[in-house]
Amino acid sequence: MANGELDLVLTYDIGEDFTGAITPVCRFPAHALLRCDDPLAQQSTVSMQDLAERPLILLDLPETRTYLLTLFDFAARRPKVALRSRSYETVRAAVVNGLGVSILNMRPHQLASPDHEALIRIPISDPLRQPTLIVIDPYGDQKPTYVQSFIAMLFAHLQDLGPENFAVTTPAMAKNLMIKPAL
Repeated sequence: MANGELDLVLTYDIGEDFTGAITPVCRFPAHALLRCDDPLAQQSTVSMQDLAERPLILLDLPETRTYLLTLFDFAARRPKVALRSRSYETVRAAVVNGLGVSILNMRPHQLASPDHEALIRIPISDPLRQPTLIVIDPYGDQKPTYVQSFIAMLFAHLQDLGPENFAVTTPAMAKNLMIKPAL
């Protein structure tokens, strides 16, 4: 974007500081990914303390790894990392095969990338920081129509999907996930 090669960037608000106009769109709270036969899978929510007791399958992407491991600071205990992978699919496969639990933020659409029947996603009960999906652009208040349209369509798409289809959270928290962009 700084070189004028991109008109916008779609990312989470974690990691490095961003330069440009930031438009928040939606929050994605962390949730636990477990095998359905894990004793924690019977609970309606799970705590970071409980998850810290289990081996962790870590989605090992540059900013994601730091964010996910920092969540365990809430429990004052870091888990043993059993496997690191840069692949969301490998993380899911490792959990299915009983290698540990994982913490993720986004739920893939079930028609596009369904979970294995042995997986369950459970909200985390602790009040953790919720990453926000943001659009960054260099235009500020002078956004071109196509950038405004992209942001509006992204928001409408997520709103049409509904939080229950892109996030794993409690009903009370689901009400606060969407952030109507001011365009």
